[in-house]
Amino acid sequence: MYLLFILLMASNSKPDQDGTESVIQKSFDYYFTCNLQNNEDAISKYKQYHSTEGIWPEVTKAAEVSGVNKLQIYIQATRLVMIISLPESLSFDEFNQRYAESSPKIKEWADLMRVFQIAPPGAEEGKIWVKMESIYDYQR
Repeated sequence: MYLLFILLMASNSKPDQDGTESVIQKSFDYYFTCNLQNNEDAISKYKQYHSTEGIWPEVTKAAEVSGVNKLQIYIQATRLVMIISLPESLSFDEFNQRYAESSPKIKEWADLMRVFQIAPPGAEEGKIWVKMESIYDYQR
């Protein structure tokens, strides 16, 4: 049994940049979109809030404790795309609950961000971020 564990670890690892081994973990990506106000000042402020200097420590901490592997937001003009990469073993609902419950400041952050955000066409009532549908996925 112990030998099997070692073989599994060896087959699921890769060298890091520093030469140490790390386990490769399967993940699942979720893609969401929303729009920003079509206002240069609002877009500039939104970008500033999401910069290294502007992001609230509670937001970074929420990402850390939620179990997310990676959380990214991209912008093009007024369109935002958010990618949430979760370990295969973590459901989106569990991630979302951990994230929301990590600090009372998270609700305050979400309320502040809603000032800048606009729901895209087709969004359910009360929803700002809308899950995107994959229509093409080439993988090697």
